[in-house]
Amino acid sequence: MLTAADGLATAPSIGAMLGALGGSIASLAVAIAGAPLWAIALIFAVGLVLGWGLTPSSADFHSAAPHLLGYVLAYLLSLSPWILLVIGGVGVALYLVALIKIGSGVVAWLISGYTMTCGLLALVGVLGDAPALGLARGLGAMIIVLSLASCVYAVFLLGLFVLALVNSPSAAFVRRKQGDAAAPGVLASLLRSFDTCTTCKLHFRGRCDGCGRTIAEINAATGG
Repeated sequence: MLTAADGLATAPSIGAMLGALGGSIASLAVAIAGAPLWAIALIFAVGLVLGWGLTPSSADFHSAAPHLLGYVLAYLLSLSPWILLVIGGVGVALYLVALIKIGSGVVAWLISGYTMTCGLLALVGVLGDAPALGLARGLGAMIIVLSLASCVYAVFLLGLFVLALVNSPSAAFVRRKQGDAAAPGVLASLLRSFDTCTTCKLHFRGRCDGCGRTIAEINAATGG
C-alpha cells in the first residue's frame, strides 16, 4: 500500500498518476485473490462499510467546497512545519470566534479547512517527511482504499440487482411504478436523474419520501 501511494504521490503527470492508480488496484486485486478466505471476507466487509459513504449528495459538495478551497490554499502555500503548526494552533481559536460571531458558513468553513490542513501538514513535517509529499502520500493511500471499496460496493449492488430480477417477474419489476402513476417503472427510474424536494431537501424519483409531492407539484408551489 505504501509503495502504491508513493507512486501516486510522486507521479509527474495526471496520466502517470492514473496509470499508477490502475496498477495499484490491479496489484491489490491479485493479492486479495490469493489471500485466505477469512481475509477476503474481512476485506469485502470493510469495503461495504466504506462503500455506503461513497454516495454524496449535492448538499455535501456545497458544504465541502470551502473546506476544499482551504485545503488547496494550505497545500500550495506549504511553509516550514513549525510555522504550519502555529497556524494550525491559532486557527482553532479563529474558527471558534468565527462560529460565535458569524455563525456556520463559508468564512468559518474556509478558516477551518485552511488551518486544519496546516496543522496536518505540520504534523507530517514534524514526523520527518516533506509536508506536501507526506500529505500527497496519505491521500494516495486513501484514494486506493476508496477505489477498492467502490469496486466491492459495485459488485454488491450488482448482486442485489441480479437477485431482484431473479426473485420477481421481470415484467412486473419493469412496470411497477414508484409512488406516482406517471412515474417511470422501477427499472427505468434507475437510468433517470433524480429530483430534489426544496422543502425536505431529499432526492427522490416519483414522489418525495418526506412530503409526498411530485416534482410537478413542487415546481407549481415554488413557481419553478
